[in-house]
Amino acid sequence: MAICFLLKGWAEILDGKKSDARKSLAKTESIMRPAGMMGEICRLDRVYALIAEAEEDWEAGFRRLAEAVPIAADRGLALEHADLLIQRGRLHLLQYRKQGRNYREALEKCGDDANSALDIAERTQYAWARMDAFDLLAKYYRERARIVASNSEPDRDRENEQASHYARQADELRQQMSLSESQMETAEAEAREIFEQETTDWN
Repeated sequence: MAICFLLKGWAEILDGKKSDARKSLAKTESIMRPAGMMGEICRLDRVYALIAEAEEDWEAGFRRLAEAVPIAADRGLALEHADLLIQRGRLHLLQYRKQGRNYREALEKCGDDANSALDIAERTQYAWARMDAFDLLAKYYRERARIVASNSEPDRDRENEQASHYARQADELRQQMSLSESQMETAEAEAREIFEQETTDWN
């Protein structure tokens, strides 16, 4: 039941229904924490961090991830750990973009998290995290190129080359993982049927 509420909250975020998502996630948390479902709590904290990113409230996101990242690392939850590092990196990038170059440390933390997530993804062959890490590294190097642009043209070109390299890798992997339209329709229909079965007694 807790997982169903978690998935429901995630879907509501994607639909832009943040208020409904918070209600679903609160129900999830009320079940997970007393039950000690620590792996699932890591996923829950990541979803809360997604809401924080959408609301540009990186501090709220950092508070959630401060709990989840060490839990995932200590318990050997490699896939969750990679996802959480990417999400934290996205929050660092958001902070840097909103607060400006005086917060250069936030940009470097973004790069650190992206590289750490990529290392985990490569070791575990976790394709989704590899793609997300490539995307994040491309954005990281684009920002670094903007910083050095006025000081050193060679440095700027080097950073842009790195950004393009990671962007290409992300695009190639995205194409390999993409479903055809008919495959997507079939998957969505199957997911909808399962969700309806699992949530029949909610109301």
